[in-house]
Amino acid sequence: MTWNIPSKIQIMDENYKKNYKKNYKKNYKKNFVTTIPYDILENIISYLKIDDIINFLLSSKKIYKIYIKNDENYGCNKITNKIINECALFFKINDKINYNSENKRLLTTSVIKLYNLYKNNKNYNNSDVLVSIMENSIKSNELFRCLCLKSKFCEEMKRINNDKSVITYSNISGNFIFRSFEKNIILNSDMKYMIINVDKCKLEIILKSFSINSETIAYCIKEMLKCKHKDYQVKIKMCIDYIFYKYCFKEISQYNKNYFIHIFTYFILNDDKHLLTYFVNKMDKYLKVGILNIDYITQIMYNELKCNYNHYDYLKNCVKNYVNCLINF
Repeated sequence: MTWNIPSKIQIMDENYKKNYKKNYKKNYKKNFVTTIPYDILENIISYLKIDDIINFLLSSKKIYKIYIKNDENYGCNKITNKIINECALFFKINDKINYNSENKRLLTTSVIKLYNLYKNNKNYNNSDVLVSIMENSIKSNELFRCLCLKSKFCEEMKRINNDKSVITYSNISGNFIFRSFEKNIILNSDMKYMIINVDKCKLEIILKSFSINSETIAYCIKEMLKCKHKDYQVKIKMCIDYIFYKYCFKEISQYNKNYFIHIFTYFILNDDKHLLTYFVNKMDKYLKVGILNIDYITQIMYNELKCNYNHYDYLKNCVKNYVNCLINF
């Protein structure tokens, strides 16, 4: 009987073939990714949906590098514009978005990040999306602006005659009614949260996009004085500018007078001389110094400080002297 025992050369030859095939496949994939032309990359992406585009670009550092290096200068931002457009369609802001308003890469990374947060949630509402932009440090102001423009702010939401299918939303411009919950509505609680916590650029967008009453602004200023987040004084000045411009070109209503006095009093209580001076100068500029009411200021301070009633007259006298000195300075 003869045995067919493979020689050392044959064994080495078989191992060589296996390793060669393995390395060939590995190197082929590696070299293909490294040498793939931008034109082919663009052509592949033109057939993909937004989920597949994001997954494909982020599947390899080298693919992403080809996209980043070539799309702007060579590809005229075709891939970038497709990503922005597809995400804008998802959030229904495609009619508002300005592709050239800010750095394209910033806008692209922002829409991808936001899309990944909501791609599996088709029942999102704009309040949640705007808050998500803040809480997830999504930097694009253009994205925030577009979502604000597609939203409506309401101060109250209530059922009509206990009918669950009919909801009325109201703001200072009037009432508007919808049958079912409206996803584009920003509720008062969300608006307050955003004003208090957004950065100054996004606050500017909010103040330009919505009609906000003096009561809401007064509450937000009070909370900002407590929290003292970054740029809080700048943000409070923006709110002051907003209410004076909005409510002081004509005869100011008693409702607005009350909340202007609240704001004035909050600056005294927090001993913020810088903001107090800024506010008084605005009152002087708009000829509204006369709205200050000593009794009302005293009452607000009495309630905030929780004073003993026996100290009321002393407090009132202190307020009177302080206000007179401030105005006549």
